[in-house]
Amino acid sequence: MIKPTLSKGNSKFGKLFAILVLNKTNTIMKVKLIPVAILALMLGSCVSSKKFKTVSSELYNAKNELAATTRTMNDYATEISKYEAQVKALSSQNDFLRSNNQELINNMDDFTTLTSKGAENLEKTLESL
Repeated sequence: MIKPTLSKGNSKFGKLFAILVLNKTNTIMKVKLIPVAILALMLGSCVSSKKFKTVSSELYNAKNELAATTRTMNDYATEISKYEAQVKALSSQNDFLRSNNQELINNMDDFTTLTSKGAENLEKTLESL
């Protein structure tokens, strides 16, 4: 009989494999246990079709939601660009109007000064007559 040599670091599956394969006296046990072990691994790793369909459906919905959100984000980015251009144009127009307003105020001061001088000149002319 061959005894398996196992170190402390081996896993449980490694120990089981070593016992089943290296122990020649339990051939019938090996023949029965290997398919059972394979079946246990397969059943343990399988996912039910209902759960798979549910997860697949959730993934599909998440992808659709991501696509819709991306389209919405792109639409908002386009709107933001339009509004930024509009703000820039309105800011430029506002600067132009402020400049014109200041020029009108300065011209009005000049006109007031000329009008007051013209009134003084008119009074002097009337007095001299």
